[in-house]
Amino acid sequence: MENFTMRQIKTSCLALASLAAIALAGGTATAATVEACGDLVCYQWDDSQPALELLGDPVLVGNDLQFTPGGETPFRADSADGSGTGTANATLIIDRVYTVGGQSIQSIAVSEEGDWEIAQGGAVAADLYVQGVSLSSVMDIAIDTDSVDADGDSGGPQVWGALAEISPEGSFAGSSNDLRLTLQNSLAAFTGDAGDSAFIEKGVVTVVTSVVPVPAAAWLFGSALGLLAWVRRRTA
Repeated sequence: MENFTMRQIKTSCLALASLAAIALAGGTATAATVEACGDLVCYQWDDSQPALELLGDPVLVGNDLQFTPGGETPFRADSADGSGTGTANATLIIDRVYTVGGQSIQSIAVSEEGDWEIAQGGAVAADLYVQGVSLSSVMDIAIDTDSVDADGDSGGPQVWGALAEISPEGSFAGSSNDLRLTLQNSLAAFTGDAGDSAFIEKGVVTVVTSVVPVPAAAWLFGSALGLLAWVRRRTA
């Protein structure tokens, strides 16, 4: 019965997240594009997306984005006393992730962590879906997923974590320096009997982007050309 319950709540969780993505794509809210740039990577997104109500506004840390849910609308799923499945879902689209110097994007890792607890009986689940699509060729797509689930009394509050990572440079046939990133986040909690309670909450989401470093030989060659030009100007 417990295995069936976990499949049931995960299926419900993913289905609702897919519906949220469709609704987002068909929304009519006025887009307000925000751009945040580090020294290597820039991000652009529409700050009117409903997902940001749950995830919170992202903060640029170096070349990475960090979300801290838990504001006025916590990113949390609850269930108690046999009420069935409670869910929380958000699909965020980052319209552009691109490199400042034109280097390839080696990887984008999305990590999540938060708290969960099951008292007496029930189940919880978290699902993470990450998709990168090249802006120069829609045929170039990279996808990764991760999931976490638990059932039965947890013996108190616990911490969960999930990680999904894509590798545009290795996955794309064409250029991998400019892409659209989609993050689909889903939480679910289930109880089947009176006296049961379960919750799962998202605490931190981090998007870490790594670029292909410029080869040392290329850097030295560029430095040599600059030095040669300087010498020629001095001797002219």
